[in-house]
Amino acid sequence: MLLILILSSWVFYSLYFHFHFQNLSHLDKLQKLWIQDVKKLEKFKAVPAGWYKLKEVTYFGGDPTAKNWIIEGLRAPHPVNDDGTHRLEVLLLSFEDEGRNGAIIQYNLVHLKSNNMEWELGRTFFLSNKQSEWEEWLEISKEKIKKIISAQPKKIEAAKVKKAPLTQPSTSTSTSTSTSNSNSNSNSNSTNRASSSQPSQGSQISLQKKNKISK
Repeated sequence: MLLILILSSWVFYSLYFHFHFQNLSHLDKLQKLWIQDVKKLEKFKAVPAGWYKLKEVTYFGGDPTAKNWIIEGLRAPHPVNDDGTHRLEVLLLSFEDEGRNGAIIQYNLVHLKSNNMEWELGRTFFLSNKQSEWEEWLEISKEKIKKIISAQPKKIEAAKVKKAPLTQPSTSTSTSTSTSNSNSNSNSNSTNRASSSQPSQGSQISLQKKNKISK
């Protein structure tokens, strides 16, 4: 039941996000993808230290569509600081290849004092595909659903191990212990009886003396 609930929630969220994203304009799609990509680059430490010390960001549109995106407000998700030491130059290009629309963003990181380019990187974003959006989503979702389903038995087994009760000592051990205790008690009792039935050495000497006197 829990697995069905998880899958239903995930499918509903994925469908909502998918159709919401596909209904956006190319400009809005690119802005969202750009923000996600920058977070990914920073997470995996794929950017230099100057990336975090930007004083300014400049934009260059390499074609009419890219220029319109810049005019309409497309911006890099990079904070700038007046005390920064670097400039980030962004070259933006749009393309269409075999029914696929996309954009290329080229980064050039320039040190302001020396005016030397210290780092560069190009990123490609696909804004629409030749393949049906629905078919593409199904292909991606199949793999994710398989991973979720295959992971459930492992989680259940792990939960069972955590909830397993502590093992109790076997009855044979306790029986043998009690038996050994009873044996030791019986041995001590028999020893006490044996010692009490036989008079001590001192008692024997005193009896011999009395016999001599009486004679």
